[in-house]
Amino acid sequence: MKLSSFEKVILVSAFFSMVFSIVLWVLYANITSVFVGLWVPSILGLGIFLKLRESDSTL
Repeated sequence: MKLSSFEKVILVSAFFSMVFSIVLWVLYANITSVFVGLWVPSILGLGIFLKLRESDSTL
């Protein structure tokens, strides 16, 4: 399965958000890391929404 550039950007953004959250947790162990960790499902949800919107408009 070949990923489009849009899908790659969404997945890389979610991955870096998760890595950033883990780094914050290890270095500072505060609530900020939890907040940043919540970006991951938000980024993935936005990607799904935009992909569905794009596929719906091509019908």
